[in-house]
Amino acid sequence: MHELAHTINEALGNIGTTIDYPVQQSGGAKPGTLSELVAELNTGKVQELMILGGNPVYDSPADLSFTDALGKASFTLHLGLYRNETALCCGWHVPESHFLESWSDARAEDGSLSIVQPLIEPLYPTHSAHEFFAALLGQIPSSGYEIIRAAWKQRHPGEDFESFWRKTLHDGVAATGSATAADPAAQQPPAAPQGSVPAIAPRGGLHLVIRPDSFMLDGRYANNAWLQELPRPFTKLTWENAAHISVKTAQDWKLEHGDVVELLYHGRKVEAPVWILPGHSDGCVTIYLGYGRTAAGRVGNGCGFNAFTLQASDAPWGGAGLELRKTGRRHDFAVRQ
Repeated sequence: MHELAHTINEALGNIGTTIDYPVQQSGGAKPGTLSELVAELNTGKVQELMILGGNPVYDSPADLSFTDALGKASFTLHLGLYRNETALCCGWHVPESHFLESWSDARAEDGSLSIVQPLIEPLYPTHSAHEFFAALLGQIPSSGYEIIRAAWKQRHPGEDFESFWRKTLHDGVAATGSATAADPAAQQPPAAPQGSVPAIAPRGGLHLVIRPDSFMLDGRYANNAWLQELPRPFTKLTWENAAHISVKTAQDWKLEHGDVVELLYHGRKVEAPVWILPGHSDGCVTIYLGYGRTAAGRVGNGCGFNAFTLQASDAPWGGAGLELRKTGRRHDFAVRQ
């Protein structure tokens, strides 16, 4: 649908007149993919790996087998806010400062540059990514403020740097980082991502739909009890996820609300309780990410099932070919009235 809309806008000459796409900013070398990293870990091309934030041991597509690939590296280090699943699989873990405790800078999609200022001093002896790399490179000074200030001084040399620095901190946006107008003729609609539009489920089969949870997202907030207790839209479900199906699909498969089923998708499987949701599309099963954590903390551990178990790198949001088997067990949900 998105690709069709881009084609229509291009045919009508709307690009650059009524529609503007974000200007692509060149930021150096093109980043690689997680699949490429896993391949290089498996072949031994990558022997030392440092992971800045994130939790790929938990939330990477199951077909990549990232945990097995990570174990083949001779040196692994994780910089993060928490000792999550990835940190536990690495040889080293460095506590990271929260972004509200750190100095940094950022570039917006339109090219605007901004300096990020902390709101509070670090509560614990932690380090930002800037400070971490400065220590590795043996750079002095090493505080976040001095690192960011020195980097901007190189970009804006001259006697007026102090006034420029203070004005940028005051305004929030650097005067030299404003976006430049792009040539409308050079604008091209972004290509539709491959595998983002799954095929329609064949007659008699089921279609898997994978979505981030409204509050847990990809699991990063699983240890937040307030968000766990917050009822989900439409279902009022709390503290767990479920396999959502329509009334008709439940009748076709002879399922009842709370039945525990086994979901099988492309050779991978996970057990999930069934939630019958009126208005849900027929022939589809929707599951939400962010649950099934094992190293989230005392609040988030063991809540729900891990939907990433069924995620594939070539179809991260699901597709046709889902199989469903009844286990004969039942499950009671935690639901807000």
